[in-house]
Parts: sequence; C-alpha cells; structure tokens
Amino acid sequence: MNIRFLLGTASVVLTMASAVPFFRAVIKGSAKLERGAYTIWLVLPIIALITQAIEGGTDSLGLAIGDTVTGLVFFGMIFKYGYGGVAKRDAAALILAGVGLGLWYLTNNPAFALYMAIVVDAIGSALIFVKAYESPESEVASSWVLYIIGALCALFAVSSTTFVLLAYPAYAVISSALILASQQVGYRRQVHLGSS
Repeated sequence: MNIRFLLGTASVVLTMASAVPFFRAVIKGSAKLERGAYTIWLVLPIIALITQAIEGGTDSLGLAIGDTVTGLVFFGMIFKYGYGGVAKRDAAALILAGVGLGLWYLTNNPAFALYMAIVVDAIGSALIFVKAYESPESEVASSWVLYIIGALCALFAVSSTTFVLLAYPAYAVISSALILASQQVGYRRQVHLGSS
C-alpha cells in the first residue's frame, strides 16, 4: 500500500479525532468556542480543499477534508456554545478576513485564493492565541496535539514540493503549535500570578 495514501488517511482520522476532546469539553462547558475565529476558520479548509483538488493533491486532501467537516460542526455550535464576536479585536479580525476574501474573489486564482485564505485564517488564529493565553483552560491541549500530528501526516503525504500543496498543511502545523504554546504560557502565567 502507498505510504502517502496511508499518511493522507491518517491525516483525515487524526484531524477529525482531534475535535472529539474539544467537542466534549465545549458540551460540558469547560472549553469555549471563539465565534470570530470559528467563523473565519470555516473558510480556509473549503478553499484548501478546492485548491488542492485543482492542483492535483490527491493524497494531501485529508487535512482539508477533516478540517471542513469539523469546521462545519464547530461553526454550527458557536451560536449556542460560543462567545465573542462583539469585541473590537473580533470586529477588526472579521473586517480583515472580509477584505482578504474580497481580494481572493477579485483574482479568481486558486493558488492566490489559498494564500489569501491562509492570511485570513491566521487572523482567526490570532484570536485563539490571545484566548489560549488569557484563558488557557478554555482550550484542550490533547486536541491540538492530535491536530498537529494529523497536519504533519498531511504535510508528508504531499507527493511534490509544489508550494501551493505544502502551504496549507505547513501553516496548520505552525499555527496549531503556536496556539498550544500560547496555552502553555498562559498556564505558567496563571501559576506565577497565583504564587505572587
């Protein structure tokens, strides 16, 4: 069996599995969905899925498929379990995301669409960096670890060195690792504040 196919399959499984601990925590009320971020995060996987299909990234589609499915689930949950979306930083992020999507629409270029979607997604990730730092208990570390492993599988499943196929999984690894790091720094900050 082809190793790239196995990595692509592992990427789908791990990406979707990464959502389970977070989903449970959201239902229990111990984790929170940031409305602005999850609204923005619905866009990138759909664009990545289309772009990778157009560019011939068959084995690397797993991450985009898993992200699209989980993105739709969490987007549906933000109305009941979400918070935010009204603060200045949320409004600014949504406006910047709208500008990025507008630029993508005007170019009608799949590769440029992906790059703009990554920029837009990074705006959503920035909201989560802040949330993970300020309220580390609102994120689930095991979800991010599973997601990073799934994104790494997708990265290694890419059958060429074409940047457009590597960009999405590479970005997913980096942004998720930064969110996990923000959460851990946030926990250390809480311990430091509690001991002072």
